[in-house]
Amino acid sequence: MWWPRPSGPPGEHTGTGGRPLTVADKRVVRALPITVVLALVVIGLLLVATDHWRRGAATFAVAATVAAALRLFLPVARVGVLAVRSRAFDVAFLLLLAAAFGAAVAQA
Repeated sequence: MWWPRPSGPPGEHTGTGGRPLTVADKRVVRALPITVVLALVVIGLLLVATDHWRRGAATFAVAATVAAALRLFLPVARVGVLAVRSRAFDVAFLLLLAAAFGAAVAQA
């Protein structure tokens, strides 16, 4: 099996073709986690706006859970703006938020 060998020092992230990642590439990589979470939030808002509030609240719970998982498993260099406080605080807060939305869905 053949694939391009990375060029540059070991541990340096490389982009396509073995070239080092540029500043713009690194910004895109750091923006992916928050983009995924915000896409889920927008879907939830659209559901709430169309009178499907339970599905919207459930989508908010999923978005918070995904944000917690990304914050827990991604390194600080890749998590981007999801890193607000310490990792433990961020994950606990996001899971608490997800539980609150989940409870709102379950109560209805």
